Amino acid sequence: MKVVVTQPYVPEYRQPLFARIAELMRTSGHDFTVLAGRPSAEQAARGDGVDAPWLTRVHSTTVAPGGVEWTRRALPEAARGADVLVTELDVKNALAWTRGIHGARRVVLWGHGMPYVTRRRAVVESAKRRLIARADHVMTYTDGGRAYLVHDLRCRPDAVTAIGNSTDTAPLVAARDAAAATGRARELIAEHGGGPHALYVGGLDSSKGIPFLLDAARALHGAHPNSVLLVCGDGSERRAVEHAQVSSGAVRSLGRVDRARLGELSAASAAIWMPGRVGLVAVDALAVGLPVLTTARHRNAPEAEYLSAEGLRELPPRPAAFAEAAFAIMSDPPARDLLGNAPSLDQVAARFVDVVLSA
Repeated sequence: MKVVVTQPYVPEYRQPLFARIAELMRTSGHDFTVLAGRPSAEQAARGDGVDAPWLTRVHSTTVAPGGVEWTRRALPEAARGADVLVTELDVKNALAWTRGIHGARRVVLWGHGMPYVTRRRAVVESAKRRLIARADHVMTYTDGGRAYLVHDLRCRPDAVTAIGNSTDTAPLVAARDAAAATGRARELIAEHGGGPHALYVGGLDSSKGIPFLLDAARALHGAHPNSVLLVCGDGSERRAVEHAQVSSGAVRSLGRVDRARLGELSAASAAIWMPGRVGLVAVDALAVGLPVLTTARHRNAPEAEYLSAEGLRELPPRPAAFAEAAFAIMSDPPARDLLGNAPSLDQVAARFVDVVLSA
């Protein structure tokens, strides 16, 4: 069986999931290919694009006939006539509408389901319902996305499966436990001023509320000089982060870090600050046992559903008030078992394969 998956691009955090799926497909005697483009300018600034044996680069363009944007991709000949095509559940994805052209026997759509990060628009949701009706199956990341498609868009319940979403948390947990056991965590806390410290991990760009994040870090450090914000990531706003480190000492700009280093840093932190959009960081937060502190200023991605009320706290949307409320939580963080629950990487990969092979 030939299975082809399309993605806008494959970031580093997504590589472990596709690698696990590729392994499961290969051991079952099936071909598996991911077709993906290059990251956009802002995404490229994060520096997290990957290459892999199962990944084939394709050229994509955005066209706007009649003022409506469409994403068009040139498929390599080897990808045509797939037994199953898994492509994005996005009404602007031209490939999802052109089933007869690429010759796939079965089409599975994959995406959020519910418009989590965008405003709900009736015309878009109507088009989404028609697009889903043309497909053989739909996969969503969470139960909330599935419930929306079934109850709000009236999709067939047996045609929609929530497979979950996850990251490779094993290196995080191993490094965090080792840091706690060896005393390395205490060393890191003291190295940065005594704590409690906050941690940010993710892209340094517009969707993450970086200006607010830095203002809150300055307020935290000003009121509590032993506390700082550890920033892990890269992006178009990295210079602002580095400037905050030099000018105020409230921030430690650590750049992109690997999973082991992130696990070690999490052992020295009391909470994850994410005033912008909360997405897959929810899975990492649950793995290392840290609450995620956010605001209501941005729309969260579906993975925020994995966090409980204790695991995801909405704080005031003013930097100083956010910092003071965060400090109170960081001084007495909730127990790890109260934070929520998320699927493992193995579980998500197995569900993905089950849906594809069933299709």
